[in-house]
Amino acid sequence: MKKILQSAFLLAGAILLLAGCGKKDKTVYVTGIKLSESSVSVLVGESLQLSATISPSDATDKSVTWSSTNESVATVDKDGRVTGITEGISTVKAVTTDGAFSAECLVNVSYVHDSSVSLNLTEDQVILIGDKLEITATVAPADAVDVTVKWECDDPETVSLTPGEVNGNVAKATLEALKGGTVTIKVTTNDQGNTATLKVTVKGSSAQAGGTFGEEDFGQYE
Repeated sequence: MKKILQSAFLLAGAILLLAGCGKKDKTVYVTGIKLSESSVSVLVGESLQLSATISPSDATDKSVTWSSTNESVATVDKDGRVTGITEGISTVKAVTTDGAFSAECLVNVSYVHDSSVSLNLTEDQVILIGDKLEITATVAPADAVDVTVKWECDDPETVSLTPGEVNGNVAKATLEALKGGTVTIKVTTNDQGNTATLKVTVKGSSAQAGGTFGEEDFGQYE
């Protein structure tokens, strides 16, 4: 009886061993990675999406880690979304968790500078004491990254100048005539320093007075 039991145990062990040897590893390992783009261009402040294709398509672990070689120029999040930070070049890299396969994309970040600024009033203006006049400045191109402007008046005692509503690349300002005289209104873009000017003459019941001042006499309004 003892020999029979020993034989039965040996037979069961052999069966289990053979069953174990017959099992296959069902893990499908990664053999490569490719990005949707090898090089891209993006504007400062804008974003674009990169995608990674893992080989083979039925790989068990398709997870990747994204990184940027110069995060001061461009950043990338965990899903491959790239954002331009400042002008320059960076390389975005994706590395597979399985096998550490990698692929790269060159990112060129550019900045659209303003090229000009213009006023809606192009001819010299004449107004009376107490009158108000609205001026509109338009920065070009409209997609410039920095479209902010600075308003100036060379004689704030003759005309008060108040910056107003800003809508995209269009900025408004209102001036009010305080006394007789002639002033120059100036608008300057903050990015490239492009300028536009307008001469305004204020008249009242008394004789006209005033004059135009030099650059150093400008009073600034921001």
